[in-house]
Amino acid sequence: MTIVRSRRKPAFFQPVSVGFLTLRILIAAIVAAALGVYGLSAPAFAAPASTGSGPLASSSVRAPALAPMQSTPSVQAGVFVPVQGRAVDTRSGLGGITGPVAAGTWYPFQILGQAGVPATGVATVLVNLTIVGGTAPNAAQLVPNSGRHHETTVLFSGAGDTISNSAAIAVGSDGKLALYSSTSQQFIVDVQGYYTSGSTPAPGGFVSVPTSRVIDTRDGTGFPAGAWTGTAVKSVTLKSKGGVPDTAGAVFANITVISTDASNPVFATLPGDGFAQGGNPGTSINFRGNQTTAIGAVLQMNAAGVVDIKHYMSVTPGVNVLIDIQGYFDGQVSTSSFTTVESRIYDSRVAPNTAIPANTTVEVQIGGVGGLPAASPNVAGVMMNITPLSTGFG
Repeated sequence: MTIVRSRRKPAFFQPVSVGFLTLRILIAAIVAAALGVYGLSAPAFAAPASTGSGPLASSSVRAPALAPMQSTPSVQAGVFVPVQGRAVDTRSGLGGITGPVAAGTWYPFQILGQAGVPATGVATVLVNLTIVGGTAPNAAQLVPNSGRHHETTVLFSGAGDTISNSAAIAVGSDGKLALYSSTSQQFIVDVQGYYTSGSTPAPGGFVSVPTSRVIDTRDGTGFPAGAWTGTAVKSVTLKSKGGVPDTAGAVFANITVISTDASNPVFATLPGDGFAQGGNPGTSINFRGNQTTAIGAVLQMNAAGVVDIKHYMSVTPGVNVLIDIQGYFDGQVSTSSFTTVESRIYDSRVAPNTAIPANTTVEVQIGGVGGLPAASPNVAGVMMNITPLSTGFG
């Protein structure tokens, strides 16, 4: 997922109906856009809730309403249900938090029964956290309220930034999440969907785990110590780490890149050996020099539990990389599951496509493209990354 600074970034996990995707780009000067698809989900769906209106609505990309599947809603755990709604806006006091929030203070807010999330049957929520007009460098965290403690930083930002990141957060026993900010700021929390709770895990379903740091190149956790400087592919093993079992096919992770001197470089990920086999990049991670960037992403693993990460620019003194696992997707096949597929389905830089003018609509074929099945009642939606580019990287 690409971080877009000083502009509202589209939500990382954006459920859309399969077939044609309609995009409305509201960026004044955009050079290019790249879309990467991460998977598809086929549970029973609730109709997306309203995202509200006004500045910084939940996404600059609007998803068409999703028709409910013609089946009984699943009671299995880990099935993804896309809903859209705004849970918190500290500018207006929505969600019971009136900002700017105070530095170093925890702010609990209700998530069950709010913003399209049902009051029961929810294990994990997929949310987008946005800082609005950052006034100073900041690190923000979002955690289950009942298990509140300092976990992985979800969002890093600088002065003047309006920037967002996605995270899969387990719901506390009290039905609440808690927000923490290192400096006084304004925030928005948008819901993108939830994963069901139940006594039986759904094959292919999502399982939340306590956030665990499995890779840290600063101290050699999970990977040899040392900043990454060259363009060689780095292979990282994620299975059997951070609560991820051997049956997992993909993980949801927060990737943090600590850059001290690099100009707009890019990382991309594929399952192990994917680059050697000529695969197109899956997750693209764009970041600035002299900044710390965090990004939520689905990382598909190969059978050995390996993910390949490629750095597209050789930099000195290099960048340090941290990977914190928040959950995993069961690798078993199911008729109601999340299926990991990583591919790029649209790139406006590649002919016959062209740069997308401001305030225009582009239709993109999704069904039957990039490893996705053709549109059918059995395919309910996709999760994708939409990257606006102004530098030519991607």
